Amino acid sequence: MRVRNLESTWNTFAVSLNNVATKRELRNLVAVIDSQITSLEDTIGQRNAAGALVVPRMTTVERDALSPISGMQVFNRTTSTFQGYDGTTWQELG
Repeated sequence: MRVRNLESTWNTFAVSLNNVATKRELRNLVAVIDSQITSLEDTIGQRNAAGALVVPRMTTVERDALSPISGMQVFNRTTSTFQGYDGTTWQELG
């Protein structure tokens, strides 16, 4: 469910960004995004006191429920591996 909510929020952001015509609209969009960052960070786990990047962690089932795009990366908790989407299939990284 969290993955679907994140995907929906990201799609809304992408559509909104495509429709930005002025600096004022961009500032308004940034304000809206700012208000949602904490929720998104908690959902995808990007907060880290040391400042390290923490990629989304999910099972294979959760990963397969995504609508992936090229370059997407996840940590697969089922296989304990980092994986990336190459535009066609998920590949283990490293």
